[in-house]
Amino acid sequence: MDLAILEILQENSRISLEERSTKTNKPILTIYESLKRLYTKCIIKKFTAIIDYK
Repeated sequence: MDLAILEILQENSRISLEERSTKTNKPILTIYESLKRLYTKCIIKKFTAIIDYK
């Protein structure tokens, strides 16, 4: 489950909890708790913007 969440975040980190819930077929609270755990374990360190200067 955490792997699925990480894959979704890598694709688009701005996606809402509701959309993540839909994509993984898991309740929003489960997604929230998984994200919280991933932050606590420092698996996810930060969200960042990558700027395209074109």
